[in-house]
Amino acid sequence: MRRKIAVVGDTLTSGGRLLPYVQSVGFRFHGHMAALIGGAAYCDACASVGTTAKAGGPRRMHYLSTRDVALDGDAVLCKCQPSPRIVAALSLESWYEDMAEHDAGATTGPDLLQPAPCRYGERFTLVNRSNKPLAGVRYRITSDSGDVFTGTTDMHGQTERYLSGTAVSLKLERLGS
Repeated sequence: MRRKIAVVGDTLTSGGRLLPYVQSVGFRFHGHMAALIGGAAYCDACASVGTTAKAGGPRRMHYLSTRDVALDGDAVLCKCQPSPRIVAALSLESWYEDMAEHDAGATTGPDLLQPAPCRYGERFTLVNRSNKPLAGVRYRITSDSGDVFTGTTDMHGQTERYLSGTAVSLKLERLGS
């Protein structure tokens, strides 16, 4: 099924919007950062920050070969039941074919409660000795399965969220001075 590509700033069916993240490589649609599965979204209805999750076909566009791009109709896992959906509009006429018609096991419908296939997720917050967030700090996260992710903390001192289908051990290292 052809679905619009979701971008940062797009709204939710419950009110609220997809939140920005630190982007190491430009991946934009009509000037807006692509929204990613596992990214953050603020929900007005429950006044909480939730996580975007796949809802639909199996085929996705990828950011840096590791992160799936969110699409119109994907879910936001917040405190609301049922989960609100993404309303993609800011990417204008940017569409993607998710192949939902070809996958009998596709996760669709308003009863989606968990992201698939990622069931585990972790993000770190780096703080100084006074417990103040450390923004702009380069880091590397290494999993016990050998995956390595690097990035820079956002304005809240947070790393990107690491998602996996199984529980793994993670090692966080600060890079540079």
